[in-house]
Amino acid sequence: MELQFDSEKKSLSLFFQGDLSSNNVIEKIEPIEDTLKRIRGMSEKWCSLKINLIQTKLIDSTGLNLIISLIKFAKSLDAEIEILVSSIHVDRVLKKINFLGKEIKVRKVGNPH
Repeated sequence: MELQFDSEKKSLSLFFQGDLSSNNVIEKIEPIEDTLKRIRGMSEKWCSLKINLIQTKLIDSTGLNLIISLIKFAKSLDAEIEILVSSIHVDRVLKKINFLGKEIKVRKVGNPH
């Protein structure tokens, strides 16, 4: 996972390489939590969250919980949310979840596998 926080643009980008499953989500949580704590402590408005799942082909319930937590956090700060996917399976899972409203952009890009 690659995490980039741009304090000037008030933007957080997360690039996940590979699947999000119970086998690997735990190791990703600590650096994400540290960054979210820094963001929450900022006095200015946070603007955007971009979650790049282009290399993710599978999300299990643990991985989905991580994504949901990130979305809830961003929504609590009125940030724009964009999720990039390439897998048709990941796209379907995200679009079936109730909390994905108009304010969350899920964009399908690249290879349709």
